Amino acid sequence: MTEKTPETPVDAPYSGTYAPQPVWDAQRGVWVQPAVAYAPPRPTSAASIWSLVLSLLWFAGVGSVAAVILGLIGLNDAKKGKGGQGMAIAGIVIGILGAIAGFFVVWMWIGLFALGASTSY
Repeated sequence: MTEKTPETPVDAPYSGTYAPQPVWDAQRGVWVQPAVAYAPPRPTSAASIWSLVLSLLWFAGVGSVAAVILGLIGLNDAKKGKGGQGMAIAGIVIGILGAIAGFFVVWMWIGLFALGASTSY
């Protein structure tokens, strides 16, 4: 009686491109996945993280300005090999939108105070 081994363990759409394919271990009668050493993750730039955090917290526009500055520092760090480019870009974009919103809020408050000061009772 001959033991028939399966052709493939799974029909993987990306076979051979990302990880080594499993091999058939005839002794145990199972598929064995070879060990793969992955590269350690890149360290994320702290400036990128703080850029995103400050842009989300806003702090009446002050956090937005700091988020844009830290985002630019984070992008510079990302060019030097650190991670966090996406967080830096998100911090810059949200920071700019927050600064614009802060400008309009301050402008509205000044307008309301000017309107209130010019009205008499």
